[in-house]
Amino acid sequence: MVLESLGVAEHHEELSASTGYLLRFSKYGAVGDCEEEEGERKKAGYMAHRDVNTLAIVCQLNGVDGLEVDTGDGEWIPAKPGSPTSYFVIAGDAFRAWSDGRATAPLHRGNVDGEDTRYSVILFSVPKDEAVIQAPAELVDDRRPSLFRPFAFGGFLRFCVTEAGMKAKCKLSAYCGRAPAAEA
Repeated sequence: MVLESLGVAEHHEELSASTGYLLRFSKYGAVGDCEEEEGERKKAGYMAHRDVNTLAIVCQLNGVDGLEVDTGDGEWIPAKPGSPTSYFVIAGDAFRAWSDGRATAPLHRGNVDGEDTRYSVILFSVPKDEAVIQAPAELVDDRRPSLFRPFAFGGFLRFCVTEAGMKAKCKLSAYCGRAPAAEA
């Protein structure tokens, strides 16, 4: 559906062939009666990040919220499922580059507060190391030049864990962006 909305559905087979999948079960422990830290109750979770993969499908298993998304101006909003059978689809940097910026890789985090443990299951679609991430020709032209240079996903993944990658505000722009350096 996403590729259809971008007008590039014919690339589905090639994109699928260059992708692997990873299923992860996550548990964020209950904070319970932890001491307050600088006037705030301690929270459990996972630090703010952008996924580097293509897509992640997140299913909350036990009704304990905790997924938060940055609005872009530093404010965090809770991502609340519409029903117990809802799930979240989160684009990663690889899809942002492949879609030439038409899909956004949101800054998000896990943040659990309270007495209950949060359980979720996440299905990641991950490009193979040798997969070259490049926007299809249909998405770029003279009026809208490519935002990112083509790159092998494995090289990007290795960059993300270097000192420069860890310090970069936007790892994707720092690694292969053609946008102004201020974004890096």
